[in-house]
This record gives sequence, structure tokens and C-alpha cells, in this order.
Amino acid sequence: MDADSSENEEIARLEQSLEENNAKLEEQNVSFENDLKQYYSLKAQETIVELKFESWKQLYRKQESELAEKQAKMRDVKLNIWRDREEFCEYASSFSKEFSMEKSLNRLRRAANDEDSPIAKEEKFDFKTRLEMDAHLIKMAEVEGEIAILRRREAELEKAERELSPDEDTVKRLQTAVSNSVSSLEEIEAQIKAFDDRSEDSIDEATNDKEVKSILKRPSFMAKEIERKQVRFE
Repeated sequence: MDADSSENEEIARLEQSLEENNAKLEEQNVSFENDLKQYYSLKAQETIVELKFESWKQLYRKQESELAEKQAKMRDVKLNIWRDREEFCEYASSFSKEFSMEKSLNRLRRAANDEDSPIAKEEKFDFKTRLEMDAHLIKMAEVEGEIAILRRREAELEKAERELSPDEDTVKRLQTAVSNSVSSLEEIEAQIKAFDDRSEDSIDEATNDKEVKSILKRPSFMAKEIERKQVRFE
């Protein structure tokens, strides 16, 4: 009897312990499921946050790129503005220098031509003032010198042209050369008349030579010259 009762008590104790363990296990299962649900919920929130962060990062990079592009354009605009200002200042400085040189040159011209008033004549052009005239002013003076030389040469050519103007013998040769060409006779006579009527101041050697050559190169004149071979110019 005692052995049976002790065995029953042991069985009852084990069953009670098993029930308690089952209850604890059930409670732990419920807690685990809740924790698992919470984990998945947090994981979903984390995924959403990561997606939002990636989206924000892309947006930030896009805005950063746009900002860098705008800054680059702004730098280009500022650079162009500074370049325009530099060019304007350079042009303004050039104009100012040219006006100053023109003023100095005019003063020198007046002094050279003795056109100044008695008070203006007292102004002295010292060495420092002449040094301030740059290469541009010197070039202008050189060009004026060359112009004067060309004018002297032109006067010499006009003088030589007057000395070498066509004589009566040359006119007769021209009239003989075109006597059989009715179509070109009036033009040749007009050229000969122009030689006689033109003033000595307006004729030069180059013009005379060009007009004579134009007459000699006319097809009608050359055809007659080839056919007849009668006229020879010295």
C-alpha cells in the first residue's frame, strides 16, 4: 500500500509538473509569436525607412547636382561679366590713350604750323611730354611722312607726264591705225580729244599709260593691226 501511494503521489507530482511546463511552454510560444510579429513589423518599418533614405539620398544627389550646375552657370556668368568689364575698360583705356595722343599730336601740329596764339606758343613740349607719346603716335607721324613722300613723287610724275605728253606724230599714228575701223573711230577720236582737253593737274603717267594700253588692246584695233601691220609704236 505504501509503495502504491508513494508511486501515485510521484505520478501526480510529475503530471502537475508537466502541466506547469506545458503552460509555461504555451506562454513562451505566445510570447515568441508576439515577438516575431513585432520583429517583422520592425523589419518592415526598417525597410520603409531604408527605402525613404535611399529616395532622399537620390533626391539630395539630384539637388546637389542641380546646385552644382547652377553654381557653374553662375560662375560662367560672373566670368563673362568680368571679361566684358575688362574688355570695356581696355577699350575705354585705348580710346582715352588715342584721344590723349590726338590732343598731343594736334598741339605739335599747331606748333609746327605756327598756328598757336602768343599764349599757346609759350607752352613748351618738354622731353617728358614727348616720351609719353607711344608707338601709335610715332606710327602716325611715320605715315604722314610717307604720305608727304608719295605726294612729292606724285608731283614729280605729273611733271614727267606733262613733259612726255603725246605729240602730234603719235596722234597721227593713232588716226592712221583706226582709219579703216568705222566702229572704233569715234571712240579713238574721243580719247585723242580727251588727251588735249584734260588739264595738266589731273593727268598722271599711270592713267595715260592705262588709257593708251586700253586703246591698243581693243579687238577692232588689234584685228586691223594684225591685218595691216602698217603701224608701229616706238
